[in-house]
Amino acid sequence: MPDIKTILASDIEAENLDIRYDMSVKRVLGNIPLLAPITKYTVKELENFSIPMIEQCIDADSIKISQVFVEPGLTNRKIVNDELESKIPGEGRAIFDIRFTITLPDGSKSKIIINIEAQQKSNPGYSLLNRGIFYAARLISAQLSVEFTNDGSDQEQYDNMKKVYSI
Repeated sequence: MPDIKTILASDIEAENLDIRYDMSVKRVLGNIPLLAPITKYTVKELENFSIPMIEQCIDADSIKISQVFVEPGLTNRKIVNDELESKIPGEGRAIFDIRFTITLPDGSKSKIIINIEAQQKSNPGYSLLNRGIFYAARLISAQLSVEFTNDGSDQEQYDNMKKVYSI
């Protein structure tokens, strides 16, 4: 039987197995066969689903690797280019590593927005917990006028806000 290359295998090969570098790690982690087990064991709503079922729930078109800015006013832009880069002193660009959505298979059409941040160091000199909280807060606030409104004439307003995870 001939070997059939998977997208994951191709990405690892393309990176020459050198996944120590930031973009290489993000590119490899951004593959659905890796996103599914990561989310199965970190997203409570997925714990009872099989890996193949979770793979089907991940919206492949929503996977953005180093394309979505964290800063207000830049998060929801449809076109991202070098002119839009925002710099944070001492941290460089503030961009979500891997951001994607999952739609639960329970028929509820519940959508969850997920951000995965790859870390080379377990102690980068600041609190990873605080960074995760900040990124989750940005995932929530970036939903304004996309997933929900704060318009007084909209009866549901904040009720359409989607759950988020920053891993």
